[in-house]
Amino acid sequence: MQQMLPAGAKPNEVSVVMATAPRHQVPTGNSDTPYAIGTLDLKAAGPMVVELPPGTFIGFVNDHNCRWVLDMGTIGPDKGQGGKHLVLPPDYEGDVPQGYYVGRSKTRKALLAIRSLSTEGDAAKAIQAVHGIKVYPLAKAGQPATHRFIDVTDKAAALPLLAWEEKIDFWGQLHGVIDAETAPDEFRPMLGMLASLGIEKGKPFNPDARTKRIHEKAAHTALAEMRVNAYANRRPEHIVW
Repeated sequence: MQQMLPAGAKPNEVSVVMATAPRHQVPTGNSDTPYAIGTLDLKAAGPMVVELPPGTFIGFVNDHNCRWVLDMGTIGPDKGQGGKHLVLPPDYEGDVPQGYYVGRSKTRKALLAIRSLSTEGDAAKAIQAVHGIKVYPLAKAGQPATHRFIDVTDKAAALPLLAWEEKIDFWGQLHGVIDAETAPDEFRPMLGMLASLGIEKGKPFNPDARTKRIHEKAAHTALAEMRVNAYANRRPEHIVW
């Protein structure tokens, strides 16, 4: 959600589209088809609509914890024929209008991700098709949509996590998300553990020097463990290519 902000992205207003390359550092991304990526801020705008035209789109919305909210396009209920997809905030109690495919996010922010396919393998044509997608608040249905997609194919997009995953900043970033987001019941055991480390919703995160050293060592160790598990795993069936 932070990655594309320097390129001009803005929640609810501007999303990005790109023919992905290594310069983009997109987790799980590949260079087969262009991606359109945006952030939905449901707290700021209320229910959000993603209106797809007919076409070969593969799309989904995940919540801030990367959990599924709804599918769109050829893998969704519209089956690639186009349709209006409605993303509800976690605390929404209003009426749900007819004519929408509906999903409810458990978090206040949600990730919009759409792959645009071209049957001819034409990336430029696939990117152009993305501009036909409309994103707008339900409260503004029927009004001209002002949301736009900007092409960042030629821009580098560094993953912010890589700059601070071994630093105290990691814990500060985590605190920021927890402080701003909902607290789903199934996460409460982990939230309780984090509270014991000074990371708690509604309270400032101000670790002393000793705690900072412990947090940074923990971040460094966790990163090393993940790298070994992914790239130096001793299980013979675990093959890295």
